[in-house]
Amino acid sequence: MTTDSTYLKTGSPGVMGRIGSTLNQYVVNFATTNGVMSTIYPIFQCPEDYVVFSAGYEILIAGTASGTLDLGKAGGTELLSAIAIDAAVGTKAQGAMAAPVFFSDSDTIDFQINTSTPILGKIRLWWVGCDVTELHVINDFVA
Repeated sequence: MTTDSTYLKTGSPGVMGRIGSTLNQYVVNFATTNGVMSTIYPIFQCPEDYVVFSAGYEILIAGTASGTLDLGKAGGTELLSAIAIDAAVGTKAQGAMAAPVFFSDSDTIDFQINTSTPILGKIRLWWVGCDVTELHVINDFVA
């Protein structure tokens, strides 16, 4: 499978400790190799104590067959589910995450294809997260 990835980082000034939100994206290109149904493809190694706040996708090249793709935590929590791979070029959406997803141990963000037919297409997956390993309480107020 041919893949491209880009990672961008922005800072969070004024907060003690090591904290910074990151916008991460991963482009999955099925032009040369098709994914195998139900295979889990790890695309990002999350550090311990990492929180994902939001996720989305954009169809860059429409798939040639119907099928769906899921983005999530290995063996569990989905960030996005049932993305239609054959949607029109330019289709964009942000996932409806009920709550931020917390990675308490080092784990991966993965995608999984839910179709057995060749899909040939290209999709950009993105997520926004934050490493909260060393957050410190600046003030502790009691109401």
